Amino acid sequence: MDVSSDADGLDYIEAHSDFLCNKLYRVMDAAKADAFAYFYSEDLPHESFLFATMFRYRAKRYLQEMGLKRCTVENVLNNGIHLKFPDSEYKIWKSISNPNATKPKRTYLTQPKFIQDPLPFQGAVNRYPMPLRQGSPLRLVVVWELNAGLQIELFLLCPKSLTPDFTGVNPHWKLPIPRRMSSTIQEAGNVERTSQSYDLDLDLTFERDDNGTESES
Repeated sequence: MDVSSDADGLDYIEAHSDFLCNKLYRVMDAAKADAFAYFYSEDLPHESFLFATMFRYRAKRYLQEMGLKRCTVENVLNNGIHLKFPDSEYKIWKSISNPNATKPKRTYLTQPKFIQDPLPFQGAVNRYPMPLRQGSPLRLVVVWELNAGLQIELFLLCPKSLTPDFTGVNPHWKLPIPRRMSSTIQEAGNVERTSQSYDLDLDLTFERDDNGTESES
């Protein structure tokens, strides 16, 4: 089927909810806490570009330590991260700026049509870590934002083409990724901040795939 509607996007998110709605939020929350911890510890004002750089560095580290099965974790320009699975790819950015900057970026964001096997019906067992597909891997973008309460919000976008002026992206769909875990770290207001608050072992507990656990559903 062509993935071209919000319903298809919702089905995709639901099929991969453990990774997108749970594990990915936990990684992003921990990376956010680490980045904020630097400014707090140095008593420095928040600087958005440095924050995004530190955020990417920590998030990449945590994603690598998760040991996602059959996944390669790479950097991309503009403080992004590239997750490569056999059948799907995710590029994680704070925003999709200058989508026509390079040929690889333009190519990644141009996906007018593709074929995907049907996702499992509700209640059916998905026997594979990603939906089986024909052709090139499905290319997706995860955009992260900080809301007014300084909490991470994630959005999943399935790119279709660049806008006529090459400054934006037309999506097949763009949907918020629902959070299915509670954030345990807060930065706003008078909060207690200790080095222990930003410990990976406290905030992220994953069984690696080399122990026989499937990290991507």
